[in-house]
Amino acid sequence: MNVRFAVAVWLLTFMMTLGCGRRQFGGPRVKTTPLTGIVHVDGEPAEMVTVQCVPADGSPDTNRALMTSTNADGEFVLSTYESGDGLPAGTYRLAFTWVPFGARKQDKLNGHYADPQKSRISVEVLDGEANDMGIVELSTKGPPK
Repeated sequence: MNVRFAVAVWLLTFMMTLGCGRRQFGGPRVKTTPLTGIVHVDGEPAEMVTVQCVPADGSPDTNRALMTSTNADGEFVLSTYESGDGLPAGTYRLAFTWVPFGARKQDKLNGHYADPQKSRISVEVLDGEANDMGIVELSTKGPPK
């Protein structure tokens, strides 16, 4: 048997065995529950709104940026480890910025919803239940006073 061929077969076998097991990246994982919603701005579904979730005091800290963007229908799905897996149970403050593609990087919500620490919008994610926020109404003029 040719030595190069034997080495190639061994390398191929080795590489294939690496891909057989499903590895979890990011170390130990906390159980997550799906969280979805729809963002409307001034009464209309808004595409490319960035939704950021920040754990409120006493909620689990995932040490990850928990962010997503809305699709053309204003829908969003939050993820922690994998697409659509949701968030760990707890209470979160939500922040929103809206910089549509080609909008010169200016937030069309004028920063009214950008600071999660000042946000009046929060959600409690319940363990084991699909959590749907329904429609989150935002305004380019800011939240009601």
